[in-house]
Amino acid sequence: MERFKKGGRMQMYLVMLLGYYAFTTMTGRNSKRSTTSDAPSTPDSFGYDDDGEAASSTPGQLARQFTEARGSWLSYLQVVGKSDATLIMLHRTSLSAEVEFGAMMPQLVSIGRVVAPDRPCHGYSPCLADGEPSNGSYLSSLLAGRPSPKRFGLVASGREAAEQALTLARRRPEVQQIWLIAPSAARPEATKMSTVEEVHGWLKDHHADSPIAAIDSARWAVLGGATSRASADLSVAGLPKSCKVTVLYGEQDTEDEELSQALENEGITANVRNLGGGEAMLDVLVEDVQQVMG
Repeated sequence: MERFKKGGRMQMYLVMLLGYYAFTTMTGRNSKRSTTSDAPSTPDSFGYDDDGEAASSTPGQLARQFTEARGSWLSYLQVVGKSDATLIMLHRTSLSAEVEFGAMMPQLVSIGRVVAPDRPCHGYSPCLADGEPSNGSYLSSLLAGRPSPKRFGLVASGREAAEQALTLARRRPEVQQIWLIAPSAARPEATKMSTVEEVHGWLKDHHADSPIAAIDSARWAVLGGATSRASADLSVAGLPKSCKVTVLYGEQDTEDEELSQALENEGITANVRNLGGGEAMLDVLVEDVQQVMG
């Protein structure tokens, strides 16, 4: 980082963007992409933010951006519409947010600005000096220098992302809606992923039989303590009373009954949905987000 600082921010961003472009080109991710709903959508462009100013984005175009965050940088996907709402989407996968949300983000352009950061130590975002902060403090770099959105929503997939979203909502009272996807799903402990048998056992216990799940488990084991690990219980204390929470569980997810009870005790309006067979999680999420924020 010191070498980049001597040459200025432009040099640092240029190196990052060239590296990203080379990676997507060599891996074929810049080729014509599938139009099916389950295929990740490859960003059509990339750019950078400087001093909190918004990088230019063609309306409706999915773009990968980079911005400074606590002495390092943060990479994020963004699609911008003409509305005045903001939606931040926090991924669960150990990979990039593009894997989890890339296909659905263009479908949400009507609501306004949709942002999906690669959490520190994930995707194209390097680890910060102290790893990944569990309180999601890095998210302030996505909001710096911008007026408060008139409508503000958060999507969080998995337990670690849920903790970060709930913490941000306590700091930003203008957050009106939070969608929590499988908040009981926490990443595996590195100490329990030291052998092939333990990795296979975790995949079996969590009904995770996809290639992405296998990659996730291996990468979490390698990252060890660098990524954040959520607290034993998700705290909803201090959430604005006006904030509504929707909790979505897939067929094989375990419902967090303590979370539902805590929301009720805090007087927070909560809608808990257990999806049945044939209901695709991301399709349900898109429809719900559009109804609430569209």
